[in-house]
Amino acid sequence: MLLASLTESQEESVDALILRYSQCVSMMQDQLFRGIAYLEQEDISDKSNRDKTLLMEKLGAIKSAEDFGTAAMLRNKFSHHYPEETMDRLERLNLVMDEAYFVVTCFGDISAYLERKGLIAG
Repeated sequence: MLLASLTESQEESVDALILRYSQCVSMMQDQLFRGIAYLEQEDISDKSNRDKTLLMEKLGAIKSAEDFGTAAMLRNKFSHHYPEETMDRLERLNLVMDEAYFVVTCFGDISAYLERKGLIAG
């Protein structure tokens, strides 16, 4: 299937999927990671996103900083897409299907971490 052959409705669905995926990864990185660091009394004010992700792995909030980094890189690639890069976009779309599962699993890992710490009820 080529993106050029999609109907307008299908194209809107693809764009919605990409947007939701990107928003989920950003929310985890920008809000959940910051909140966990605050609760753990970790100063992350001068840390890069990569360092924050490594800290989350070290704390046990996520299982793999490397895998989360892959999800974040894919999110970044979606934010810099250009219409003439249709084949690249199609490849990224195929990747997002796999990575979406990882992101959902990561939310579960973070939730389990917060439960273990007694910060949320299970």
